[in-house]
Amino acid sequence: TTGRRLSPRRLAQVAGVPKDLVYRLDAGLARYIDLYALARLCQVLGCRVDEILVWDGESTSKREGN
Repeated sequence: TTGRRLSPRRLAQVAGVPKDLVYRLDAGLARYIDLYALARLCQVLGCRVDEILVWDGESTSKREGN
């Protein structure tokens, strides 16, 4: 890791993903994400998927009426 900081806009630009996606991920509002976009973000950030996404099974249960 380089320790450099990227703005959400710059991260989206470098990763080649929509800036709206980066903003939604940052705010915890992303419901769906393209796996290729996720892979590009991980590559640019030098991280693993589980460092970006957290599974919230509770949200799934609420949608299904459980």
